[in-house]
Amino acid sequence: MILFLCIDIQFFSISLWQDLLTGTIGAFLGFLGAYFIFIRGIKNDRKKERQRFKDEQLDKLKYFSILTENIIKISKKQSENYILYVNKIKLKPFEHHLLGNITNNDIKRATNKLNLEEYYLAYISRFGNDKNTIKEYKDIISSFDYIDTIYDEAVRILKEKLEKIYQMKVNLNSAFVKVCDACGQTIYIENVKDQEEVLEFFNTTFKIFFECKTVSDGFITQKEKFIEPIMQFLIEKNYLGIPYLNKIFFQLKECTIIYDDIIFDVNDLCEAFRVFADQMKDANNTLIESSKRLIKIEF
Repeated sequence: MILFLCIDIQFFSISLWQDLLTGTIGAFLGFLGAYFIFIRGIKNDRKKERQRFKDEQLDKLKYFSILTENIIKISKKQSENYILYVNKIKLKPFEHHLLGNITNNDIKRATNKLNLEEYYLAYISRFGNDKNTIKEYKDIISSFDYIDTIYDEAVRILKEKLEKIYQMKVNLNSAFVKVCDACGQTIYIENVKDQEEVLEFFNTTFKIFFECKTVSDGFITQKEKFIEPIMQFLIEKNYLGIPYLNKIFFQLKECTIIYDDIIFDVNDLCEAFRVFADQMKDANNTLIESSKRLIKIEF
């Protein structure tokens, strides 16, 4: 009986340890399984995060490439528009010409809304972090800024000059109407109404002027067919000694001064836009050169 009890106790002890060991091993294996699942989950999450980051960088680079291509096209076309505008003005300086202005929304996006740091990281992640790549990116951004500056400055100069030229045209028209009225009044003025040569010349000049006058080159016709002939006539025929005709002469002179001021500002406008065209072309060439690798990417 005592022997049986000892054997039973020994068996119970062995069984207890076996159960405990089995439970411990099971629990450990369960822990290892959970741990490996957890680690694999973290790795998968990291892999997904890396892939998401790569996709974001690629999307940024794709947008940056499209934006750059658009700005290249815009700046090229705008440079051509500036030259076309200059040629139109030179052909007919007293006409009002419309400047072909390409919408610059993409330029404004590039200069005002682009997160430069984020796009820089996307750029160097694709092309490397060497000096040439960094310079390349800086040249692209600098070209964006330069093109935007030229665009804004051209609009500012155009507005400023056109307002000034318009006011001078108004002044010239007012001065010309005034001198025409003065010339028409000569038949009533003492010391002039008896000067048949003067009256006949004025009458003939009026007829020639109104026959030649057109809407497009009215100011040129005023100068060449009316103002200059009468001034020359008064000088050559020595009529400046007559006070009323002397007054007419200086009214005509005032018209020529305003006319010359208009021509000066028109030429100044032409020169400004010729410079803008050259600057835009240079900026465009720099952008093309610095963005070669960016544009060539196949997405």
